Amino acid sequence: MNPEHLKILRQGVKHWNFWRDQHPEVRPDLEGANVQKLTLRDVNLSNGNLRRLQAGGDYKSNGANFLGANFTGADLEGAQLRSSILRHAKFDSAILTEAKLTNADLYHVSFVNCMMHKVDLWGSAVTQSDFRGADLTEARLRGTMLIRCDFRGSILSGSVVYGCSAWDLQLTNSTQDNLIITPDSERQKWRGSSASDSLQHPTITVDNLEVSQFLYLVLNNSQIRDAIETIGKKAVLILGRFTPERKAILDVLRCELRNHNQLPIMFDFQKPSSRNFTETVSLLAHMSRFIIADITDAKAIPQELQRIVPSNPSVPVAPILESDSKEFGMFIDFADFPWVLPIHKYDNKESLVASLGTAVIDPCISRAQETEERRRRAELAT
Repeated sequence: MNPEHLKILRQGVKHWNFWRDQHPEVRPDLEGANVQKLTLRDVNLSNGNLRRLQAGGDYKSNGANFLGANFTGADLEGAQLRSSILRHAKFDSAILTEAKLTNADLYHVSFVNCMMHKVDLWGSAVTQSDFRGADLTEARLRGTMLIRCDFRGSILSGSVVYGCSAWDLQLTNSTQDNLIITPDSERQKWRGSSASDSLQHPTITVDNLEVSQFLYLVLNNSQIRDAIETIGKKAVLILGRFTPERKAILDVLRCELRNHNQLPIMFDFQKPSSRNFTETVSLLAHMSRFIIADITDAKAIPQELQRIVPSNPSVPVAPILESDSKEFGMFIDFADFPWVLPIHKYDNKESLVASLGTAVIDPCISRAQETEERRRRAELAT
């Protein structure tokens, strides 16, 4: 560290920035300096040697105020920036290897092309920040809140993401392999244990940052598992048209399914079906116990059934049709699949309600139970 540089900095940001403007050839050397009690808002620390800079506060006090500070190209390896205010700061092409930015305010910060190996962002709020091209290999993202950040072209390999909250991120062309969702306590507990114990308690990794939080909840939260199991046992996907006349029938279906202790799922979607929409319907079909399809005046239904029926042999499909209507021409092809029930015809809403339980719901549940029983027998046989 150059004591003269620290002395100039202690005279205030205005004096420091003036000195930087007058001596652009001088590289600031503040290695290991303690600037915790200084207010450094809008300070220009670009291209400086800031290794192990001590600017962090603790949980009871704020760290340094670096609002709008310029750290472009600076060497901040191992710097202590805990609890610092870093809003609108620039770290473009800087070195933040093993730096501590825990519990920091990182709103609208630029980390473009920043070297961030093993950087620790534990508990920080990171909103609308730019990580394009940044290298966050083995970064510590435990408990970090990431909202609307740009990670395009970044590297996140091997980062610890347990407890990380990720919302509306841009991740195109980013490298997200081996993201660790196992808590530190679990990994430390089993580190050095026998091979058999390590196999039973492995470090769990995933290759997608936004999926990581969901996967952890599925694996470790009994309520989430119970919810998924409930969906598989009670969810009923309702397909049909959403014109005012047809929507009234679908609403009746939804209400009556609730009366039979089922969980109706229905899209109120009036635009023509797109490929993405059909894929979403197909995903919900895989999760459902059975499907009720109102094929009266069908438009998108043939496309949806063509995607759903052949690939879901364990999901019964119950077609219903107004008695004065005729099924669409290609429906005969679906009738060849054993899990597609015979068409149930109804005269009006009242007759549909009266017959739905015995003519549609009960046969679907019975068919689903038969499939489950066959699977259980097959598993026992193997």
